Order: sequence, then C-alpha cells, then structure tokens
Amino acid sequence: MSLQENLKRLEPTRVLWRQPIAGSTSSGDLTEWLRSSHNFFREFDNHRVALIADHDVDLAKLMVALDGRCEQILILPSTSDSSLIASMVAKARSDVVIAAGNPLPLQTIGVRVVSADEAIQTSIANGSQYDLPLRPSRWLLPTSGTTGTPKLIPHSFRSLTRSTKMDVRVGAKYAWGSLYNLRSFAGLQVFLQSWMAGSSYLFCDHHETWQQRIVQIGQLGCNALSATPTMWRMLLMSTDIRKLPLQQITLGGEIADQSILDSLRDLFPKAKMVHVYASTETGVGFVVRDGRAGFPASFIDPSPGRVPIQVDDDGHLLVGTGQEADRWIDSGDLVERVGDRYLFRGRANGVINVGGRKVHPSHVENILQCYPGVEIARAYAHKNPFTGSLVAAEVVVQDGIQVDLQAKLIAHCRERLEPYQVPVKIDVVHSIPLSSSGKLRRDARQSKFPGPLRIANKQVTSQRPVS
Repeated sequence: MSLQENLKRLEPTRVLWRQPIAGSTSSGDLTEWLRSSHNFFREFDNHRVALIADHDVDLAKLMVALDGRCEQILILPSTSDSSLIASMVAKARSDVVIAAGNPLPLQTIGVRVVSADEAIQTSIANGSQYDLPLRPSRWLLPTSGTTGTPKLIPHSFRSLTRSTKMDVRVGAKYAWGSLYNLRSFAGLQVFLQSWMAGSSYLFCDHHETWQQRIVQIGQLGCNALSATPTMWRMLLMSTDIRKLPLQQITLGGEIADQSILDSLRDLFPKAKMVHVYASTETGVGFVVRDGRAGFPASFIDPSPGRVPIQVDDDGHLLVGTGQEADRWIDSGDLVERVGDRYLFRGRANGVINVGGRKVHPSHVENILQCYPGVEIARAYAHKNPFTGSLVAAEVVVQDGIQVDLQAKLIAHCRERLEPYQVPVKIDVVHSIPLSSSGKLRRDARQSKFPGPLRIANKQVTSQRPVS
C-alpha cells in the first residue's frame, strides 16, 4: 500500500483536504493532479529524496506523489539553519532535495536541489500515462527535542500506519484538525489517519496563534482534533474550542492526567477520546480508550497485533521493536503500578533532586492543576546552595485572580504532597512556553505576572487579571 494507492479506494467526489482560502480538494482532484505532474515525479523513481516545503499542503502533495516511487524519503524540518539541513541530507545519503517555495538557501548543501513549484501548481492533465508506484519507500523522520543534529529514525509505511483506522465508510464522517506541524511524527500521524480513512484533513496557518487556528479549523468544519495535553489545556481557556462539534478527541506526546481527561469529557460528553502513546523512535506503542489516566496493566501481557511493552526494575517503560520483541527501546518514561493500572510519573531525566530525594514535576503540576481556576502549571528546579534544588512552579490562571490565591495554592499542595515536594514559590504568569511539538518546555522561564506575586512576599501588589 502507498499513499497514492489509497485514492483507488475512494470515490472521486470525496473531499480530502480543506484550506481557508483555496477551498476543498477532492480525491478526483488529486488523482488528476498526479496525472498532470507524473512526468516530473517519475524522474525520482528509486532515488533517495529529501523533502522541504514552506507550506504543509505543498509537503503533503510531495509525500503523496513520491511515496512508493522513491527508495527513501527524508522529511526535513522547518528551520532557517541551512547547515543543519546539509548535515541531515548527508547523514541520510539523499541524492536530491525536492523543495517547494523558498524555505531557505539550499545552494551549498552538497546535493542537487530541484524546485517542485511548477509541478505542484499544475492543474491541467498533459496526457501522460499514470502508473501507480511499485515499491514501498523507506521513510526517515528527524527526532524532536534533541540538541545538535537530530537523529534520523527509519520507518516503513506499515510502521507509520500501525494504529491507523482505514475504514473509509466511517472515515467519511470526520474532518481532522491538527495543531501539530506536519513535519513532526505526531503531525504525520494525524495526516495519515485522515488520509487512509478518507477523512477531510484541515490545513491551517501554523504562523497564527492557537486561538486563530481554532477559529480557522472551526470554519472548515472540524469535528476531530489531535493535540498534546498541554495544548488542550490552553485550548480550554478559549471559548472558541467550545464551539467545535467534536466527535473525536486525541491526546498524545505528554502525560494525560485525569484532570484534563475529565475536563474534556465534561465539555464533549459524546466524543470518542483516545490517548496515544507514541514517539518518533518507537512509532505508535499503544492507544488507551477508556478515559482513564495511564494504561491497563494487562497491556504488559503479550497480545497478537499489539506492540510489546515491558517495565524494568527501575520503572522505565520499554517498547519492543516488533511482535517478537527482539530489541527493546527504553522510552525514558517512568511508570508505577497502582492497582490494575500503570500510571505515568514523568521523564527519567526530568526529576528534581531535592537533597537526594526525587520529585517528579508532573506530579506537582497535577496537584496544582486540580485547584479551581488553575489552567496550566509548570514545576521546575530552583537552585539552592544547601539541597542542590528546591521545587518552584509557574501557573496560568483564569481571569479574576484572588488576592490570596498563592497562599491557597501552597496550602493545597501541603495537604497533598510531602514537604520536600511543595513549591517554595509559585509565580502567576500570562503563559507558559511550549516546544515546537506542543509540549511543555522545561528549559525556559516565562516573564512573571506584573508585580511580585509570590507567596514568600505574603502581599499581592497587582490584581490585574491575566489576559
């Protein structure tokens, strides 16, 4: 199976893509475009190509045209660093870069660069014979969140679509919105789910704010949406998300605690809700559909058709590379068994060391986020000359800040945490920064809310609501 072959399963009038200005693109439109541009793309048969594009819709066209035709497809990230692009292209041993738009200067990367702009804009069939790709392509996806040159993780079409639902009759009901960059593993997963099920995929401008993007996909008819738990928390602060008639909600990329799951269930009681555990390195590990935090302990037991997982003696979640589990990948995620369930505790390399005792930031954040009015929380290490570190936190709150909010937050934490886990200070901020993949950034501090709003001061000098 390839992306092009999937078009054969769909009626020509099936709308597959929607854009704010360009409108709708049907299966028939894309089939006609593939005929029109066939001579251009057949030149890259059996090549090792790297794809780079300014806009998601152009990248999507390149992927559809080249999957199954090229030996290897490397998806290059959005970056202004041409040296990074050159390094990745060399590492992948790509022999040609196919570019759409003007992503960045590519003359010095060391391989042939071909512009696909004319082929992408082609709309009139040229009469050339249209033949389907004959071989499965190897995909290379860069990891996110690493320093230096990202690792390039190989995937097959099968591994990329491991958890994809392919019922085109059911898929016709959904219009998928995505807040992820299409170049990320999570963004590619949403695109593939939409494509393989024959759903409508909604393109939006990723240079816009979260609120503007929600308005855009709402206008395009979004009823299925995928985002990280932190993204969902941000979206729930807006009234626009409440206008979407969501039938499908997907969370992934971070720990989905019970508070965010409950909030989404309360707001969208009729929607199906799933939490996907996946990464670029492992692919999709498993999907949780019961609306509860963590995952059932029974997932550890071998089962046909399910990716094998284990928990080692240190509480690290291990993911097998195949049904035979001949190799295990340490996910770096810590889990703990509680009754009939495993709960996520955080990243193994993200604990805060307080005088030799370990504090998981996500645990502190969950406690803070359970307090009424707290929308998002971030716990981090605050340096201390005696203990090495202490716990501190930032919170984003609803409008109408209480004068004694922080004192109440400290008291709330003291009732539910061990003394060494309680934040020594809590700053109220306008927003908490996210990574490019929509995850909570733990390497950055945001500017504080106006005035010294800290419990240590015992006085609040500003009562302006957070806008």
